[in-house]
Amino acid sequence: MSKPVLRVVRNEAKASAQIFLYGIVGEYWYTDSPVTARNLQRQLSLLSDVPVIHLHLNGPGGDVHEGLLMCNIIKASKKEIHTWNDGICASMMAVILESVPEGRRHAAKASLTMLHSASTIAWGNAQDMRDTADMLDKHDDVLAEILSDATGLTLDQVKSKWFDGKDYWLTAKEGEAEGLFTIEDYDISEIPDDAVNQPLDQIAAFYSSPKNHNKNPQINNETMFGKDKFKSLSALAKLAVNDVTPELVAAVNDELESEKIPGVTLVLDSELQTVSDKAEKADQLEADAKIKDQKIKDLEKTVKDQKALLDDPAEEIEGVVTDKKDSTGEKPVVNAFETSFDRELKARLGK
Repeated sequence: MSKPVLRVVRNEAKASAQIFLYGIVGEYWYTDSPVTARNLQRQLSLLSDVPVIHLHLNGPGGDVHEGLLMCNIIKASKKEIHTWNDGICASMMAVILESVPEGRRHAAKASLTMLHSASTIAWGNAQDMRDTADMLDKHDDVLAEILSDATGLTLDQVKSKWFDGKDYWLTAKEGEAEGLFTIEDYDISEIPDDAVNQPLDQIAAFYSSPKNHNKNPQINNETMFGKDKFKSLSALAKLAVNDVTPELVAAVNDELESEKIPGVTLVLDSELQTVSDKAEKADQLEADAKIKDQKIKDLEKTVKDQKALLDDPAEEIEGVVTDKKDSTGEKPVVNAFETSFDRELKARLGK
């Protein structure tokens, strides 16, 4: 007997969905809700039946390597992904904002965008420092290329404009004028006061603050349903797969329904297999029925054609007077079975 496996199944397809990535990119910033590529990929997988995704961003940036992976996940997706600057998109978060085509990048009116060169902490001798500088230049090349694709500027133009070691804070109007996004009129999330004049570590601390997380619609590293919100689901997650029963699954689904979570049902893998088997059997029965219907139609056509042949009048046989005489020697003999075809054939044969 196979082990029961839990799956998340959507009840109905939606035209679009929202994903909120609020916080710091990467896991080494000592925050309880990091924005990671793993989480983004998981969210997109859960929304596999949704063709349009609105990716809401708000954060001070973070790990370039993590952010580049997120950019590549977004670029490789077959979905129509839109990015939205809900408050601040600084540093790596700004590059993520620019990772979709023109017309799909949006920003709130009161938002801020900041672009700058990559940075790191280095330790060692002079050669180590030179190697680190070369490494940072390569990172700038990759980041600038994403912005070049977004704005239409050349790589050199992008680097001279935003990658010279300074921080470039842009208002929504300034960012729109640079071709970074289109300004939209919608509500935004809370952003730090006087962000332009704060060091990046202070802005990062704002996004790491638990009180700020409570104000934002976090998804990030928590479950898609919210942290510790669903007791039955939390209890179910602690069980071994062999201990999962239909009754426990039903309890979780009742909890989801009571919390009004739309479009999600928890089912056992065995139940899915049963449904799949029934669907395959139904498909086979439907295919057999179509074959039988076609055979019936073919037979009906054959009967109709044969009936039409039977209804055609037979060729009238004309009696033909021959040169022979009857037994009296007076009356000519008539061949009642000779047709016009017979006569034509005899004429051709010279008989």
